[in-house]
Amino acid sequence: MLKYKYIEQKANGAQMSIVKDFLLQLTLMVIPIFSYFTFILEKVKEDRSIKILMTLLWGVSILLCMSFPVEYAEAARLDIRFIPLLFGTLYLGVWSGVFLTALIILYRLSFGISMGFLTTVLVSILTLPVILLVQRLFLRVNKDRRIIISTELSFFYCLCGMAVSGIMNGLLYQRVES
Repeated sequence: MLKYKYIEQKANGAQMSIVKDFLLQLTLMVIPIFSYFTFILEKVKEDRSIKILMTLLWGVSILLCMSFPVEYAEAARLDIRFIPLLFGTLYLGVWSGVFLTALIILYRLSFGISMGFLTTVLVSILTLPVILLVQRLFLRVNKDRRIIISTELSFFYCLCGMAVSGIMNGLLYQRVES
């Protein structure tokens, strides 16, 4: 009985750790954006400068999210880098989306070429064109529709990530088995 209680406490501790890690990522993601609205918004008036600055701040958010991932299994990492990528692309346009995607790929490359890197590249190649296709529509619709579009794109990104990861792991499994 005591053994099962210990296992249950350990599992609850792991779940709490995952929640804490996600809350940390969420905080790290919003700090640069709140900084912009708090300290910089009134000082910068030119539209182009605002776009460049916002792109850089979304980039900082991405780097922070990727630097502190949730580790939920051995060698399994999860982060919310897609949220700053999505918002940066939808609100700022094509060049911001391309820059942020390149930033994700290059930063992921700094961890080494692995299945995670290849998955990141493939998912980015599959999802960025879809986000860019929807971007103009996104700017024209009301707030409720924007929430729906963002949610749909998030699900699409997750599905692509799971599909690519499953295919890549399946190929790796077949190669090891052969």
